[in-house]
Amino acid sequence: EMLKVGLEEIREDTCRWPVGDPTSEEFVYCGIQTAKGRSYCAGHCRMAYKPRNARVWDGERYVTLESIAA
Repeated sequence: EMLKVGLEEIREDTCRWPVGDPTSEEFVYCGIQTAKGRSYCAGHCRMAYKPRNARVWDGERYVTLESIAA
């Protein structure tokens, strides 16, 4: 569960995954413990860091192999 912390609450060991519209006063960051050596928690790392061979160019953009198989 995200802690939803503001910019002033971000520390070196808190997940910096942005949540919401950055122009909104409700904009926050995830805030839970980061994965070792990363800027994001384990869950957000899985979303942010994909192996190169897991994405392919479909002629317009990079897509995951899972989305092509679906």
